[in-house]
Amino acid sequence: MREKAVKNRRAIIIAAIIILLVIAYILAYLLRFAWDIPIFYIGKLKRTIPLVIMIKLVSLAYFGQLEGYLRYVSIRDVVGIFKALFLSALTMVLMEYFFLDNSFPTSVVGIDFVISLMLLSGQRLSLRLLREIYAPIVPKSRERALILGAGDKAERLYRELRQNPDLAYDLLGFIDSDARKIGVRIHAKKVLGTFTELPGLIESKGVTVLINTYDKLDQNQTAILTKMRAQFKCSIRNVPSAADYITGKISTKRIKEISIVDLLGRETVELDHKKIEAQFSGKRIMITGAGGSIGSELVRQIVRFNPEELLLLDKDETLLYEIETDLRETGVTVPLQVLIGDIRNSDRMDIFFSKFRPQVVLHSAAYKHVPLMEVHPHEAVQNNVFGTMNVLTAAQNNGVERFVMISTDKAVKSTNIMGATKRLAEMIMFKAFDQGAMKCMAVRFGNVLGSRGSVIPLFQRQIDRGGPVYITDPEIRRFFMSIPEAAQLVLQAGAMSRGGEIFILKMGEPVKIKNLAYRLIEFNGYIPEVDIDVQYTGLRPGEKLYEELLTDLEGAVTTNHEKIMVINKAEDRDAQFLEKALRIRDNLFDLSNAQIRYYLKDLVPDYAPQKETEAV
Repeated sequence: MREKAVKNRRAIIIAAIIILLVIAYILAYLLRFAWDIPIFYIGKLKRTIPLVIMIKLVSLAYFGQLEGYLRYVSIRDVVGIFKALFLSALTMVLMEYFFLDNSFPTSVVGIDFVISLMLLSGQRLSLRLLREIYAPIVPKSRERALILGAGDKAERLYRELRQNPDLAYDLLGFIDSDARKIGVRIHAKKVLGTFTELPGLIESKGVTVLINTYDKLDQNQTAILTKMRAQFKCSIRNVPSAADYITGKISTKRIKEISIVDLLGRETVELDHKKIEAQFSGKRIMITGAGGSIGSELVRQIVRFNPEELLLLDKDETLLYEIETDLRETGVTVPLQVLIGDIRNSDRMDIFFSKFRPQVVLHSAAYKHVPLMEVHPHEAVQNNVFGTMNVLTAAQNNGVERFVMISTDKAVKSTNIMGATKRLAEMIMFKAFDQGAMKCMAVRFGNVLGSRGSVIPLFQRQIDRGGPVYITDPEIRRFFMSIPEAAQLVLQAGAMSRGGEIFILKMGEPVKIKNLAYRLIEFNGYIPEVDIDVQYTGLRPGEKLYEELLTDLEGAVTTNHEKIMVINKAEDRDAQFLEKALRIRDNLFDLSNAQIRYYLKDLVPDYAPQKETEAV
């Protein structure tokens, strides 16, 4: 049925074009001879009509003007009609000059060109105009909307929404960050103001939804939007980047509620795809901790670079099942091996590495929760230190070419067990690099927005319960990065490395946790300290007010990537370093918390524990 309808539509379009072209050709003769065509030329008119129509149809077909939907006609189509008619006019003149011996006057060709252009263009533009004026069926219930942005993306969105009457939007106008655009009309709708005028406009016009077309919002703009959400209960929706669409058109089906991560305004990461593909394409790649927030995103990102095989290692069967199912459902064709195992089990690591022979390892498996690791330092050492050692040993023994370790800003001047164990794991990895051909590198970054156990899911649960929201200290600040951004930069740094480096991802300015909590409360439509209470509990064991991504002594330098810095200098490690690191492996759980801290302090000189915390 659909194919028949398409054929019928095309036949009707071609028939209408033929009628208009015949009318244009006859009018050209009438105008040329002042509405009194000589008998001699009437004969020529009748004889040449079929030839002229055939030439024009061939030209129109060549420029794609005999098919398509009239509802989507644009200036580009008018240009296509112009080119086709110009080509046909040129063809007619040449044929008349060389072959037809004055079959039609040259002036008729020129007049015919102008009339044909007017009729064909007018037909298409008028049909679209009539459709836009009369076709929309206005839904009974419509959301009163403002579009944020007044650029090309906003204009395309407006047209798409205008042409989809089933979408219940009453578009009131545009908001733009550039005050010079105020008053400018886009398809009869004005740019009404800037972000600072939003409160008054929302209130006076009864706006219920804001549709954002910006790829990135700055901190001032996001603060205004979250306040508007809390004050006026209006929703905020996001249009994906136009770069996501092959056709360049905005899909109105993908206008979705904006997320708090979107409102924190992290910039899009620019990747050197060729360099990443050169390192990872066609390789067998193992990701430890593949079910975690960072590990699973690394998996999703790396499938784009055509690895030979992905080895997904985690001890959590549920998380592994979820990431495997997600990949299968999204059509990923890269061969997958789902490996359930614990990095603390050295025999299991040896089996996996000897059987599957990975060439690249992305090591993200680790315990990361600071307060819990203060209470359970033995587990932190066993997993983050000796677990990493097991993976490194298996990698060295089985020909791994490149080893990328995911580290943390808490490894710098650490005051907690988690940070100290990650720093010690870095040092052990670089000792392995000193001893063999495997290229080893670490990538450090701060907190990841939306990851399991991070503050946003925690605050959201507290808000959902009606509060209070608990913050340790009103002045505590943290670096933040989105999950996709962190994973992309890990791959970029891993591709850049020549071995022996610590890469540091630039996190931007640290965010005050109090401000983040207030923003999230407003995002949910509440007013902080009025609808949702905020309480301060004091710093937890091992927690600092501020985190550093690097120390002045480490000498980080810039790289070719604007968001990545690197520490290149080798560390001084004595010959007995590994022996010292291994000396408590067999009797780890016989030691007290204080002895664990002494062990870490001996190996990690800049570790400065705050206070003793008894184990459970």
